[in-house]
Formats: sequence, structure tokens, C-alpha cells
Amino acid sequence: MGTVGRSIDTSPGVAAVKRPHIPIKMRLAVLERQAFEERAFPTGEERDLAREWYDLRYHRFTKSEKIEYLLELLFHGLPVELDHDPALVFRKRNLKTGGYRPDANDPKYLRYVPKQHHRQKTFGRKPDAERTVTTKGSDVWLAKKFRKLEKPQKPKQKIPSRPFPKRSSSAKRA
Repeated sequence: MGTVGRSIDTSPGVAAVKRPHIPIKMRLAVLERQAFEERAFPTGEERDLAREWYDLRYHRFTKSEKIEYLLELLFHGLPVELDHDPALVFRKRNLKTGGYRPDANDPKYLRYVPKQHHRQKTFGRKPDAERTVTTKGSDVWLAKKFRKLEKPQKPKQKIPSRPFPKRSSSAKRA
């Protein structure tokens, strides 16, 4: 068991980034933030009531059951994925510890999104498309662009020009 994380699905030409396992405690923190802090409520009082009801109703439930309830509340059964925002390839990396800054499991930089929207953000695949036509604007495209820009540029070589043959004086103009 030497692996610390799982490898992320990649497109051709994109290096795999090791993604650490996200503990259930962090997953629950992300969903609670999305459900009670980021979600729109008519008033702050209604937000507090919703949070209080959740705490009273689900205080004896396991974390997995709470996650199941919050996913249903927010996404109504749609398939969802956890999205790192900003993507891990754009975060600074500590080479000694292998960690990211901000941390890969920081709940402030994670959010649940519908699977189709996550695929579009990551790989550029439009929802309900059979295949990815372009990666323009996706995380994969941006990562490739930044890698290309970070490479040292080779100076462009000038194409040597050939001298054109001189016209001989014996050639007559027509």
C-alpha cells in the first residue's frame, strides 16, 4: 500500500496529478458550507432555522447519512463530483512534503458540482456530448498552456535565403 492518493483521469498529453484521498469529515464540511452558507435563503433568520433544524434532526446520524441527505437536498439525485477549485495543477506544491498550498483537502477550495459541469470545467466536454470536441477554456487546456509558456523558448532560426539566379545578358526579352 505505497500509494497515498489516486490518479486523476487525464487526457492525452497531460501528466497525471496525484490527488489525495478526501476524508469523509472534509466531504461533510464542504456540503454543510454549500447547504447553509452559500445557498440563497430569503433571510438570515431562515438560514439559521434551516441550520438549527438540520442539527436537531441529524445530530445522531452518521456522517455518511448526513452526506446522503445533503446531496439529495442540494442536487436532487443528480450524479455529483467533488471539484478542486483552483485545480490541483495550478496550486503551488511543496516538493519535500508533496502537499499543495492551499491544501488539496481544504474544504474552502472544494465544492460538489454536477458531474457534467465538472467534466466541462476539467476536460472541456460539453454536457450530453458524445465526445470532447475541444478543451478550450478547461483546466486541462490551461495547464497545457502554462506548461508551454514556462518552457524556455528556443530562438527562431531565420530561413536562409538563396540568391536568385542572375539573368544572363544573352537572354532576350520578349
